[in-house]
Amino acid sequence: GDVASDPALLYNPRFGTTEVYVRTSANETQYRYFSNGWSVWNPLAGQVAGSPSLIFNPQFSTTEVYSRTPNNHAVYRYFANGWSGWNDLSL
Repeated sequence: GDVASDPALLYNPRFGTTEVYVRTSANETQYRYFSNGWSVWNPLAGQVAGSPSLIFNPQFSTTEVYSRTPNNHAVYRYFANGWSGWNDLSL
């Protein structure tokens, strides 16, 4: 879908890729990465209302994506040999 947020960018030293994350008009986070060309857009399932924020966590070599849900909870998920589900930080 159409982009509804400013892009969040990350250089991922684990894979040597540049990654771009956005919130779409369908309130879904999607990302793509550059490695010898751009990948297709990849969805991260689950509804969000905020723009994505990113870090690469060198302690665990994980990409972490943080956002806000429609009911105003702070959530995150991380990539470590696959994506985790959304974890609620508001609990």
